[in-house]
Amino acid sequence: MQEDKITRMFYGIGPSFKYQRNDRFAAEVFLRGGLANIKGGYTNLSVIAPPQLLNHHAGYDAKNVLSAKAQAQFSYYFTHSVGLHAGVYYLRHFQTPELTDARLGFAAAYLPAGDKGGAQPSLVQRSNACNCDISSVGAFAGVSIQLPKRKRNPHLKKIAIPATIMLWRLRLKTSTPVKYYLIRM
Repeated sequence: MQEDKITRMFYGIGPSFKYQRNDRFAAEVFLRGGLANIKGGYTNLSVIAPPQLLNHHAGYDAKNVLSAKAQAQFSYYFTHSVGLHAGVYYLRHFQTPELTDARLGFAAAYLPAGDKGGAQPSLVQRSNACNCDISSVGAFAGVSIQLPKRKRNPHLKKIAIPATIMLWRLRLKTSTPVKYYLIRM
């Protein structure tokens, strides 16, 4: 078996909906529309003796494919900082062009299962690449870590002064702004 793993990169925008019963539990739904890049997906399954192709797909190399994604996620926090999350998603790519294998001359092929005692069926080929919708379903789980917000000291005031003015005091050799804090009295 030869295969080239498929890689997808999806960029999308859309609404998010969140239900939060308390500080520990949250359920979220994300709906996104956008563009995707899809590469790979080559698959070739054959037997060696006698040489016979069983299943073949030439794969994809598509850029800026119109796509839509729906995702549901559930989060549970044990503390204010640490929790678990899990979810599922559905991703659909519209009118995704397939590749055609130049060596074999077709985009996809398979050998149907034969009847018991019957003649071996012939290979079914699709010569023309398809601009078909493709989709995937997935699940994920992980650990969520939220960094606590740092509380700001009310007696400190943040000021940015250009380094060109401060060169003689700080002996800096840069023109980037220098940020430092002054204590308000």
